[in-house]
Amino acid sequence: KQVCVCRVQDHILKVRSTRNGELIGTEEQFDLAEWRVLPQSKDQRITLNKANPLPDQINAVTFKAESKPECDQWMAALHKAEALARSRQSSSATQHAPSLP
Repeated sequence: KQVCVCRVQDHILKVRSTRNGELIGTEEQFDLAEWRVLPQSKDQRITLNKANPLPDQINAVTFKAESKPECDQWMAALHKAEALARSRQSSSATQHAPSLP
């Protein structure tokens, strides 16, 4: 269990650990094109699952918000970022698709 600072930028969740209010370690990034936001649990936990996990990789991460309203805000922000990631994936797939005669 660790306290961290999180932010969403475009479709990336960026997470950095803290100790005594100071940022420590390196920033971890979760590209929501590769991670799926699971439905919200009752205890203010937010879980991300890797869409296509490899056997030797972490395939799930869980965060806990400090309050129910904060959890709701995070879920809304993450779903918005997840939708942005999907729309970028589908538009890039359309751009790279071969044109039919």
